[in-house]
Amino acid sequence: MKRFLIPVAAAVMLWSAPVQAAPPPMMDPSAMSGIPRPDPKLAPGTVTVRCLGKAGFSAPAVDTDVTLAVTAPDGTKKSFTAKTQEQGRATFDALSELIGGTAVASVTIAGTEVKSGTIKLLPHSGTAVMLVEGASAPSAGPARPQPATTQGGQPAIPAPGNAFPLEGMEVGTLTIGTFDLAARKPVPSVEVELTITPPQGEAIVRTLTTDARGKAVFDKLVPPDVPANSTLSAKATLVEGGTLRTSKPFTMSTDKGMALVLAEGADDFETSTQQPQAEQPPRRKRQQLPPPRILRTLATGTVKVHLFDAQDQPIAGQNVIIVKKAATGAVEKFRGVSGPDGTVLVEGIPVKQDSLYFVESHFGGAPYQSTFFGMDGRGGIDVQMRLFETTRDRSIVRSAVQYDIIEGENDLAQVVQIFEVMIDGDKAFWDPELRIESMPGSKGFTVLRPAEEFLDHEEKAPFATLHGPIPPGQLTNLSVGYLIEHDGSVELSWQAPFDLVQVSVLEDDRLELIAEGKSIAEHDSPIPGREVWTLGEVGRGGVVEFTMDNLRHRDPTMVRIAWGGLGAFTLITMIGLMMRRPSKKEQLIARKERLLAELSAAKDDTVRTDALLAELDRVVRQLDVLGGRPST
Repeated sequence: MKRFLIPVAAAVMLWSAPVQAAPPPMMDPSAMSGIPRPDPKLAPGTVTVRCLGKAGFSAPAVDTDVTLAVTAPDGTKKSFTAKTQEQGRATFDALSELIGGTAVASVTIAGTEVKSGTIKLLPHSGTAVMLVEGASAPSAGPARPQPATTQGGQPAIPAPGNAFPLEGMEVGTLTIGTFDLAARKPVPSVEVELTITPPQGEAIVRTLTTDARGKAVFDKLVPPDVPANSTLSAKATLVEGGTLRTSKPFTMSTDKGMALVLAEGADDFETSTQQPQAEQPPRRKRQQLPPPRILRTLATGTVKVHLFDAQDQPIAGQNVIIVKKAATGAVEKFRGVSGPDGTVLVEGIPVKQDSLYFVESHFGGAPYQSTFFGMDGRGGIDVQMRLFETTRDRSIVRSAVQYDIIEGENDLAQVVQIFEVMIDGDKAFWDPELRIESMPGSKGFTVLRPAEEFLDHEEKAPFATLHGPIPPGQLTNLSVGYLIEHDGSVELSWQAPFDLVQVSVLEDDRLELIAEGKSIAEHDSPIPGREVWTLGEVGRGGVVEFTMDNLRHRDPTMVRIAWGGLGAFTLITMIGLMMRRPSKKEQLIARKERLLAELSAAKDDTVRTDALLAELDRVVRQLDVLGGRPST
């Protein structure tokens, strides 16, 4: 079965979940107030709280203080405060040390306090919750029951054709979503047939046509309208000439509504022309590893490293290096070898507030490196790392790209290339010769912040290379940006290093996108004032081509007038050139020193320390590229 960047799980949430990110217009947000929900888009240890007035989504409570009262796993209590930003959303991050604990969010809107139910700080995803003025809060006692979970702890999303109960759905309703995986969009105007077979008597057949979002909602499917213990199944032909897609038989839940997805392009469920296949054992979900953390049970100056492979099995006999980088640039290394249980204990490491530390290990022909951490006088550091065998096979990589062309001054346009990849299988992708390039003639090439973990960029180079292997099974960001000169029109041409399952372009209201085969996207634009156009799929090695027209362009006459006055400023320019501007490397070194000073001052503030370490991680990685990474 093909794997896509937008999996069937996304389709399930789009059609079925009453707490989706972009709710339909008729949804009452007060019904969702205070109910926490796991959000895999958020990092573990992150909680977002969206605050709304009585008018709902049209009345976000902006610049409002939100309090998060956290009870740590050991029973200690902490309190955090954050202000709401756009859309009334406050974000609490850097809570990784409190994972396994619980929290309650509260806010005062129009003089009334609103509280959430109990929020679990999950090890595999963040959590989102909404607080609405005037809404009654759910019980702040035991956490609200979550849907059945996978071994990894996230809500289980059944494969297409499998019905499942869903919290918040009205009892007796069945929401059926239809989705075309290849086209990556819902299938509207399709007739869905639902067959109800009671324990006795003839079967009942109902039909509905899907709406613009590919959804059909059947109701009154429980007694007295339908006999108890009736068996149901749904079927539909989703594309012209396609296979009739049939769900597996199921019975309705008696305490909540249900949902299922029929998907074109999914081969893991029964159809009317296929015999039922033997059930395959579910693929084990990899455990998500926590970031480096302090363990008071370890002696100060000790780092304990746990090494796991793709199947979560320990890796024995593996060399590891604890690298200490001082503010002066001096590097010290402390070595160890993992035992039969995949762990290694490295002792006697100097604890310095002005130094950063990380774990390095070569495995499968590739360099692996942990995130940066600081040593602490309160205990040792526990680090967990997963090492994968590697491959250069680009056929296992699926990717998607989205462009945004932004007008700038002096006939320069900013090109933002949002590029995301997904690796199939159990091997990491590692090709040190891979280049993520800009267009010929561009300038100001930069790696965007979400991609800095995986991309290296030497100053002034028009490309970036991989910093380390790209792990399988997760969405990885390789986004870049650059500037290009234009005469009112930008002609973009980019060769895809991997198979592109989707190419899209954001178009500003006053600009014109010229591209062969463009079509308006089914989903809304993430940026107001822009439309999203899709250009289809592009195979590996194929070329993405389009033109963005109607960009603002300087009048050549005014340019000549400006040149005429250039001589008057020659002396000033020469003086300015003599006053040397600090290089990029010097700026980064100064930034690193300031961050180290702040880190030393904030050693007792764990939230602040985590944020400073994350920023230091980014700065030191850039310095490594500019100054060369020390060999191991």
